[in-house]
Amino acid sequence: MTSAKAVLVPSLWDTFNLGAAEAMALGKAVVVSDGAGAADLVEHGVNGFIFPAGDAGRLAELVREVNGMSEAELDSIGRAASDTVTTVLDPARISLEKLSLYRSLRASNASDTSWLESCVFSDCGSDDLGFLDAQPLRALCRYVMRRGFDKVFARQRR
Repeated sequence: MTSAKAVLVPSLWDTFNLGAAEAMALGKAVVVSDGAGAADLVEHGVNGFIFPAGDAGRLAELVREVNGMSEAELDSIGRAASDTVTTVLDPARISLEKLSLYRSLRASNASDTSWLESCVFSDCGSDDLGFLDAQPLRALCRYVMRRGFDKVFARQRR
């Protein structure tokens, strides 16, 4: 994938194509069908290209168009793609959005949220990180050590 000029995802349908997201994260322009779940990440002509699923003629046109683009044009689109993935798929952002959604469901009392209480909020009290109590300590320690190591050495490289 790293040596590809662009990455093509001609899915008629999929839930979320990780290959497309990985290509974007690597700074590659992607050509995806509107049937690919990852099409939600793509803004046509800005960070990739979208064509109608099953439209072989439009796909062929896009492949010719991308093939005719300069390296600088593809690099610009690839940088935008990488920025999109970094922002939109940021685990910290997604976690906060999910926690906010769960809290709003909990507060709404619109339906039975006992499953939510037991899965997300059990033993949390007011501590937002209380859910970590259900995780194995060894895995948490490894994660904290690796994250600390990455933070310390990332600062030294700057």
